[in-house]
Amino acid sequence: MPATWIIFTILSLLRNDTLPQQISAAFRRLGVPLRPRLPFWLALCKSAGLLNEQLHPTSFAYRWLAWSSDEQMRCILEAWQDSPRQRKNRQWRKRVLCRLRAGQPLQPADQKLLSGLQALGLCDGEQLTAWGSILLEMRSAPTPVYPSCWLLNGEQVSVSFSIDWGLLWKLEAFLIPVTPLTYHLTTKKLRRAAQKGEILELIQILEKGTGAPLPRNLCAQILNQPIVRVLPMTVLEFSSPAELRQLRSLPTLRPHLSQLLSPHHATIATAQTAPLLKMLERRGVYATRAETAHPISPSIPKRTHFQRVSLLQPLGAAIPIKDFLEQAIKQQNAFDMLYHSPGGERPETHRITPLLIEARGEHTYVIAYSHHRKGQRTYRLDRMDIPGTTHPKLC
Repeated sequence: MPATWIIFTILSLLRNDTLPQQISAAFRRLGVPLRPRLPFWLALCKSAGLLNEQLHPTSFAYRWLAWSSDEQMRCILEAWQDSPRQRKNRQWRKRVLCRLRAGQPLQPADQKLLSGLQALGLCDGEQLTAWGSILLEMRSAPTPVYPSCWLLNGEQVSVSFSIDWGLLWKLEAFLIPVTPLTYHLTTKKLRRAAQKGEILELIQILEKGTGAPLPRNLCAQILNQPIVRVLPMTVLEFSSPAELRQLRSLPTLRPHLSQLLSPHHATIATAQTAPLLKMLERRGVYATRAETAHPISPSIPKRTHFQRVSLLQPLGAAIPIKDFLEQAIKQQNAFDMLYHSPGGERPETHRITPLLIEARGEHTYVIAYSHHRKGQRTYRLDRMDIPGTTHPKLC
């Protein structure tokens, strides 16, 4: 494989957080054993300024990718000459290059350097290649070949060796090659790509590389990939639901405690944690970090439910709706209810798990998790109709 591709792949792997000790295995998965060994290439990239001391691609690496092939290889050749720390070794490498340029036979000790020059594509045995003659004799390079379009065949993208390295660098931010310069657009690969950045950018990269709009079915497949992100959140645990209700009754605190997990727990963004804790401290509420995990509660048998069209009517006398809700909050039970939305022609059936009851002005509201909407919702108590319960005005 060309030295430029090897260097590009090493930079791309390191950019994608691949550990240095895993790079050789990554090349074997691509079917290309890394020769010479990895330390040779890492020292070469560091000497050329493509990697820093922490083995991360530098800003110069992005500029290097935009250069022509002869400019890239001249930079790498200079780095090969200057990479040894000892001066005598640097002079030794320059003498070997002078002998190759003049066609002189090499010394027995010079054979040790041939593997590196062969890996760079500059010589074949003790003879310079055409590419080596261009670089060492400072001859003008042939007319550059413009990057050809990528080939899209079903769920596979193939890139030719006349490469736009900058565009390929953007592609590998989303997709990992399965073989050299070959990328798959399977559901598994696209789902992973959707986690790495804005998925619309991937479509733009593929259309620019192929020189044509992507098929509609492929665009739909890319855009419909589910995305799962880990959000930095803080969970506040309150000793009692009454304390949480009291804090939510304050207009300054209600926006910060709007997302509830249970009658005892609320979540807030990590960036808002410190300001909220200061606001709580000014009101005499102090928070401590939970260093140990809570003991694992015994497993609860899974409940099954019969499919039904209408709400089940309980047997026995009706109970006040607030008593029913408080019991449901304490046991964290889900139940079905009829909700009379404003302006609705008929009540809607909702399945909810109540989290909190709070009074706002003249009305009482229930904060609950809606199993139909898959999220937290707020319901007005006097618009709820729960079988087997009565409202205060009807008691």
